[in-house]
Amino acid sequence: MATIDLVVPRSYLDTNDVSAGRRARVEALERYDLSSITNNLIDKGRYFSPEQIWPLRDYFGRVDGEIAGLLEREFRRFVAVTILEPGYMYAPPGALDMYWHFFVLHTRDYARFCGEVWGTAHDHGALPKDIDDTRSPAPMPILPHADTIVLVQDISLVSQEIVSGLKEEDIRKIYILEHWDLSFFTDRLVEVEAAEGNGRRFSPEQAWPIVAHFGTASREVAKAIEEEFKRFIILTLLDESRAVVTSGSIDMYLHFLILHTKEYREFCNAMWGRFRHYPFVSLTDTSDVTIKEDFMRTTSFYRTIFGAMDEHMWCDPTLELVA
Repeated sequence: MATIDLVVPRSYLDTNDVSAGRRARVEALERYDLSSITNNLIDKGRYFSPEQIWPLRDYFGRVDGEIAGLLEREFRRFVAVTILEPGYMYAPPGALDMYWHFFVLHTRDYARFCGEVWGTAHDHGALPKDIDDTRSPAPMPILPHADTIVLVQDISLVSQEIVSGLKEEDIRKIYILEHWDLSFFTDRLVEVEAAEGNGRRFSPEQAWPIVAHFGTASREVAKAIEEEFKRFIILTLLDESRAVVTSGSIDMYLHFLILHTKEYREFCNAMWGRFRHYPFVSLTDTSDVTIKEDFMRTTSFYRTIFGAMDEHMWCDPTLELVA
């Protein structure tokens, strides 16, 4: 764990009339244990998660404990700047942003950090590629005033036979999900083929494993992932008691959505009526064996609801790179 002199020199605090409130937040930042984040932001030889490894490995040549520790130290210093000089929009450099992204994806830990260090929710969202990019996410679709049977007829992601037997509440949620325009996320997810060295070196980091797995990060691939993402959400709606696990590629879509924290909250409220922390399954054992078992149960559940699946799309989330 860092010391306060590594986060902010004590001499600075003593000679710059830093208020007691801001000093307390700096001290909370120094005390906060980030070891679970730092220890897991290492190269595990996988295609997927942590996807931040791809651009970091390209930049540093390796991603091990030493690199992760360096990123933690600099992340603390970045946060300290936002505490000592509030009121500005700060943006970290690309490599440091990867640490922040990885942290945000641990939604429970990040929420606790925001409360203890910043004292309020601190939203994160991918910045537009340039100042002329005025795109914004589409709002949640308005549910039409129609009988449930009419809604059922306008749903195609689930067979009419299955959807007609669902509760009215679930039918309405599935209708909203199917008609929700997610193109803002789908397009931006793959508009930079990072692994081919085009455009930005970092973010969207999810493009790297998508390119590695599918051979491209085309919009066609992205739309296919979006459709399977929606099917995954339907699985969570139909049986919340199941340990439903995304595939590696679909997890990249979910991660990209979560990094847009305001939009993810809206999505959660619409689908589940509450914020849903990620990872969705709260397990004391998060070993690869447990994940693989839950993934096998998920794919079995998928086939029950949707029939045959694209096994290349629904790939093991712990899929390892071929040496």
